[in-house]
Amino acid sequence: MIALLKTELVRFDDYYKRASEASKMLDSLNTRILGCMATVGPRNLLEISRCTGIPFTTVYHRVAKLERRIGRVAFLVPNHSKLGLTCLMVIAKARPGLEEQLTKALKLPNYWWSVTRCEGGFTHHSIHCVPVEHLTRFDSYLKQLSRKGLVDNLQVVRIGDTLPLNTDFQYYNTADRTWRFAWDKWLEKLIRLNVVKRIDDPTKYARVADQHDLFIIKELQKNGRTTLAKLAAMMSMTLPGVKYHYDKLLARDACKRFKIEVFPFPIELSAVYEIMLDFPSRDHMNRFFSIASNLFFFLRVAKVIGKNSLVLRAYIPEMQVSSMFQFLSELTGRKMLASYSALRLRFEIRESQTISYELFDEKKGWMFDYEKYTAELKKILSQRFTVNS
Repeated sequence: MIALLKTELVRFDDYYKRASEASKMLDSLNTRILGCMATVGPRNLLEISRCTGIPFTTVYHRVAKLERRIGRVAFLVPNHSKLGLTCLMVIAKARPGLEEQLTKALKLPNYWWSVTRCEGGFTHHSIHCVPVEHLTRFDSYLKQLSRKGLVDNLQVVRIGDTLPLNTDFQYYNTADRTWRFAWDKWLEKLIRLNVVKRIDDPTKYARVADQHDLFIIKELQKNGRTTLAKLAAMMSMTLPGVKYHYDKLLARDACKRFKIEVFPFPIELSAVYEIMLDFPSRDHMNRFFSIASNLFFFLRVAKVIGKNSLVLRAYIPEMQVSSMFQFLSELTGRKMLASYSALRLRFEIRESQTISYELFDEKKGWMFDYEKYTAELKKILSQRFTVNS
C-alpha cells in the first residue's frame, strides 16, 4: 500500500492556466457546433454545417481541433435495456484500509460501467449494467462483500436507462465567458410548467443486438465519431455490412443517444455529485424531468425502477454548490420534492469502461461465471491480511 504513495508537487498556476484554456474552447462558433451536435448527433458534420450555417470546412477543422485537445467530443450512451441489460447503482463503504480491495471486487464480474471514489458516509460509487437473467446471481455476489467483511455498508439501487443531458448553451455568454445560473427562473418554470416530457421504466429487456452490433456499440462508446469505414476495417467486414448493423441498431433504438463530452467548467474549480430526488407523485417527477435539459449543470439522468425518483449527475462550479442545495431545499419546502440526498464524488479518482461485449456468446447469450468470480473474490479478500499485518 505504501508503494501507492509518493511526494507530489502542486503548481496552482497550472490549474488557472487549464481553466483559462478550457473557457477559450467555448467561443461562439464552438458552442453553436456543440449545441447542434447535441441535437442532430455528432457523426454527420455536413448536417451540423447545414443546421448552423457554418461552412463545412470550418466545422470540420473546429471539431478536429477539439478532438486533438480533449481526445474525443462525444461518446455513445446505449439503451442498455435493448441489449438485455439492467442498470444498478451501488454505493458502499469499505472497511478502513480495504478501499483498493473493494474497487477490485466491484470490477471483478466485469459488468461495471463506472467506479468512482466518493466522500462522506460512503467510499465507493459504481454503476453496473448486468444481464437481466443473471441479476439474482449478481445480487448474491454483492451480498458476499458484506458477509466477507469487505464493506460496512452497501446499498443497491436499480435504475432505468441513463439519458445524457447535453449542455444548454443558452445560459452561456460567449463574449465575457460567463454562465448564468437562473435559479429563480428555473423555480418559476417548475411551478408553472406543464408536463411535456415523461420518463418511464423499461417495459422489457429483450436483446436486439448480436455480437457484431455489440462490437459497434463498444467502439462508439470509446469515441462516438468513429467512422463506419474505420469500423469495417476493425471488423474485417464490408462497409455496407457495417452500415446494415448500424442502421439496425438505430431502427431498434439501441444507439441513438450521444453525450457531448466538453465540460462546461474546469474540473479543478468544480464539484461532482450524484443526487437522488424523491418526488411526491409521478406528475411532479415528470415536471422536473421536463426542464432537466435546461439545468446545464446536470450531465445525465436515470429513473429509479418502480419509484417516483430520479438519479442525476451534477457537475457544478464550487461557488454554486450552496445555491444548488438551496434550490433543492426550496423545491422540498414547496412540496415539489418529497426529499433529496447527495453523494460527493471524487471525479479525479474514477474509472469507466465500455460494454463488456467479450462476455457475450452468440449461442449462449450473456455469460456470468459465478463460481469464477467467487474464487477470484477470495483471492482479493486474502489481500486484507497482508494490508492489515
